[in-house]
Amino acid sequence: MSVTSKAIVIGGGIGGLGTACLLGKAGYEVTLYEKNEQLGGRASVFEAEGFRFDMGPSWYLMPDLFAQFFELLGERIEDHLELTKLDPSYRIFFQGRTEPIDIFSDLERNRPLFEEFEPGSTEKLKAYLKTAGEQYRIAKEQFIYKNYDSIFDFFTWDVLTKGRKLHVFQSMDRYVRSQFESEELQKILQYTLVFLGSSPYNTPALYNIMSYIDFDMGVFYPKGGIYALIQALERIAHKNGVAIKLNEPVQEILVDQGRAIGVKRNNGTIDRADVVISNAYYHFTEQVLLPATAREHNEA
Repeated sequence: MSVTSKAIVIGGGIGGLGTACLLGKAGYEVTLYEKNEQLGGRASVFEAEGFRFDMGPSWYLMPDLFAQFFELLGERIEDHLELTKLDPSYRIFFQGRTEPIDIFSDLERNRPLFEEFEPGSTEKLKAYLKTAGEQYRIAKEQFIYKNYDSIFDFFTWDVLTKGRKLHVFQSMDRYVRSQFESEELQKILQYTLVFLGSSPYNTPALYNIMSYIDFDMGVFYPKGGIYALIQALERIAHKNGVAIKLNEPVQEILVDQGRAIGVKRNNGTIDRADVVISNAYYHFTEQVLLPATAREHNEA
């Protein structure tokens, strides 16, 4: 890569910002185009009359992954975010139960509650979380940090031997019900699926790793809200020379002989680049930004 190589990133959500930071750190001349008046995408913020609200995510989970990403940028996450571990992690309200239920990232503190729901369940939960922790480590080592561009990429010894332990062909509902009888406990262990916008009936049991993240690692809160993470990435982007353009919708990704060569903005300006990355919605990128000849799927 020459020092003058140019990169364009479309969309200033966490993915787009993170990508722009990495490209800037690698020496690219990066321009990020964001159609909205602020960065963040789904993790944007709303402010009015002295109040401030995160518009999307509200839980800071998997702190090890965030720390590892900041390390890739040559940064210490402690220099950018002030994290507080929540205690209790969260509170659940069951219909028909007058008192709310506090959930802690400390199994012993949860023990009386779980034993109330199902005698003997604490020991079963320990085994459940141990398995979930092992699956979390497999997922990190084999999947989270790797790209799989073809089905053939999965045919490696590690993936075939370790990946089969992830219960991808069983639903969370069946997996949890097979181990716990209490309906309340089942709902508690499936609660974090709401953050996936999914149902336990069609979500793979692989996502039991969320229980390990929840009960063992805990839930954190960055001072200033989740948007503090966006602001941290914005600072790092500027530090690495990224030019951030707000209120700048992209109209089209320019393609020549199967290769993206730049973008056309809504004002008609054409900007060329060696690398073009879209962090916009996949459907929007595929069906609106790309010319018909460059699409992998049609509208039907």
